[in-house]
Amino acid sequence: MLKVTYLPVPTTESDLRELFSSYGEIEIDIPIEVVNGNSIAYVNLGNNEDEKNAIKELNRLKWRNKYIRVSPIRGKRSLGQSGDKNNKPENQDTNENEESASQFLLFFRIKYFQKLSMTRLRHQDYFSL
Repeated sequence: MLKVTYLPVPTTESDLRELFSSYGEIEIDIPIEVVNGNSIAYVNLGNNEDEKNAIKELNRLKWRNKYIRVSPIRGKRSLGQSGDKNNKPENQDTNENEESASQFLLFFRIKYFQKLSMTRLRHQDYFSL
């Protein structure tokens, strides 16, 4: 499986099929994602040799006025998961991010008030002499 990044927007499935046509049979993950004004696609070629050739020839190639990146993906990614590694709905991932952010804020507030109370105790000891 290959990750193709820095693709021009819009890039369609037929554009990718044309780009990778000389490397054998391909499968393309739909939808093609758009992140920070660049399209990202996941392409599965028939075998490892085809993937190595595609990386060697297409990585950093100027295609439609953009230098694209082609790199192998570590691990397996099943087609149709839209970049979600854990096969979770998108809103569940957002809930987890919000939960971890609120946990961080709680931790930060606890540490802040602990430090504040220690500072007050030190000042009280100093001024009570």
